[in-house]
Amino acid sequence: MGNSLSIASQRALIRAKLKPGSIIHIFCDFTKPPKDKFCVIVHTDYEEGLLLFFLVNSEIAKFIQNEKRLLICQLPLTRKNYPFFRKETSYLNCAEIRDDLDVEKVITHLINVPQDYKGILLDKDIIEVIQMVNSADTIGRYEKDLIINSLDN
Repeated sequence: MGNSLSIASQRALIRAKLKPGSIIHIFCDFTKPPKDKFCVIVHTDYEEGLLLFFLVNSEIAKFIQNEKRLLICQLPLTRKNYPFFRKETSYLNCAEIRDDLDVEKVITHLINVPQDYKGILLDKDIIEVIQMVNSADTIGRYEKDLIINSLDN
């Protein structure tokens, strides 16, 4: 049985669900190589069409391991808490804020593939993200305030 809601209603429901802390799985054409990735939404502004997020990686890149200021911004996320991850431990890269995803394409994707909305970060992990963002020297003050205020609500 298909969804009996109008497309407009489905889009509104996805917008309400897609909030800071949400974890989604989506194709990312901006990664090298392009591939499906887990992303954690850290700010949404639907009026401006803005979606800020961090990428989840299955391992920490060598250049990050060699740079302490980047390494301290890698949050371990375990399969115990997030069973949809393929590896026992994955890493949320809180050192690099991204805006490469088109909001409307994300919403359309989640209407078509609702199982790619994976859930929301645990409260303890949101607290750690806020701490990492606050101490990151790779994120500007305005973006820090935006992310922290969005995650803190």
